[in-house]
Amino acid sequence: MNFIKYDKEEVKKRIVVDNPWWQTNEIADFYQPFRHRAYFDPFYQLVGIKRPKRAVVLMGPRRVGKTVMLNQAIEKLIDSGVPARKIVFLSLDKPIYSRLDPDYLLMLSLEAASTESPEGCYFFFDEIQYLRDWENYLKTMVDTYHDTKFVVSGSAAAALRRKSRESGAGRLTDFVLPPLTFAEFIDMTGKQGMLKHTDKISEALNIAAFNQEFIKYIHYGGYPEVVMNPEMQDDLERYVSQDIIDKVLLKDLPNLYGVRDTQDMNAFFNVVAYNSSNETSTANMERDLQISRHLLDNYIEYLQAAFLIKKLSRVDINAKRLKKEQQFKLFLTNVSFRSAMFTPIEPTSDMFGALVETAIFDQYLHRSYDIRYARWKEGRKTREIDFISIDRATQKPSWALEIKWSNNGDPSNLRSFMNANKLSTSWMTTLDQHDLSKAIKKVPASIMCYMIGKTPEIISGGNDGV
Repeated sequence: MNFIKYDKEEVKKRIVVDNPWWQTNEIADFYQPFRHRAYFDPFYQLVGIKRPKRAVVLMGPRRVGKTVMLNQAIEKLIDSGVPARKIVFLSLDKPIYSRLDPDYLLMLSLEAASTESPEGCYFFFDEIQYLRDWENYLKTMVDTYHDTKFVVSGSAAAALRRKSRESGAGRLTDFVLPPLTFAEFIDMTGKQGMLKHTDKISEALNIAAFNQEFIKYIHYGGYPEVVMNPEMQDDLERYVSQDIIDKVLLKDLPNLYGVRDTQDMNAFFNVVAYNSSNETSTANMERDLQISRHLLDNYIEYLQAAFLIKKLSRVDINAKRLKKEQQFKLFLTNVSFRSAMFTPIEPTSDMFGALVETAIFDQYLHRSYDIRYARWKEGRKTREIDFISIDRATQKPSWALEIKWSNNGDPSNLRSFMNANKLSTSWMTTLDQHDLSKAIKKVPASIMCYMIGKTPEIISGGNDGV
């Protein structure tokens, strides 16, 4: 049998299917019901900027809404007056596009759109990692076409982040789309009416009911599709574990980094997921998992690049990093992984506090704060603060936050840290108590999680913020 190249007209037919607005002036019906993510406006600003000449690289884990956001950006471009045939969208995971020369694909796209020149066009390439040498191609396109905007996205975040930084210096702007924040979850489920807002902080009209929404978020709230689809909530293990995690661990990372023993890496991720927020060390993991230190360091790097985990460094009572990092914490970047991979933890369990800490940490991941945790010896006592923020200018702590899922948290660790660093206030979360009148301000954990995701400026200013 003789193999032939894909027929030119067949490729053009596929391109037309990917771009329904050429005929209807509207994006596909499937994408229209989705609400804008909180990150849409800053992303769209980058899409609309023509100077300086930079392509936009939309990165993030699987199933957080990247393709939806691309289509929403296209919809807004059309509404703003951009001719529909000046907007080209290609989903590069389609088999018919595989191994096609990028220039040839661009030329066929223009032919299919009946558009003579790429000047003035917007090109959206979804799943860009399927295009060989995409970063070099994108850099060349940015340099060649002076009035053309290129926007790309992909789920193989490790490759996107690494290659965009190495090959596209000055040409590419990275934009990370994280899983849903708790604030987005509340907005998406229409539960905004459960809160009243003051000039200082939000309060729940019924904190017990609001805590139930927080528990739902912890169990399945990271993904827009799951939040809006009860059937997916009932089969979370298949959707998250098999459809998302397995594809990253068994396909994306092995292909990108040449990981040979995927069972080892999978076992490592399972342990991290089960113990999210717990302190560990490479030496302990090497002993317990029987995986070499070199591989463990690699796995941490790969899983962070793929936005599955995040490493948190330790400091001492004076907020100084240790010369040799021996202990650290590893967090899931999406707290709902834990329930998808293992039996959901009851909110009355002692283990649930680790998920609360993970959920709150996840709200900080895409903010500008330099977050650490503190642990130190004081006499015979070992003290710890869950989160502190380091001011980059002074390298001193600007706030401290202790996470509790109860009303009887011991404030002595915070007091000790405040005295050592001359902080006038600090924060402690509770189950349902709310008291801002004292130096250690108490706020329900669910409210704190909401506020960090909704209005991060509240937690950024001096001693009055967390």
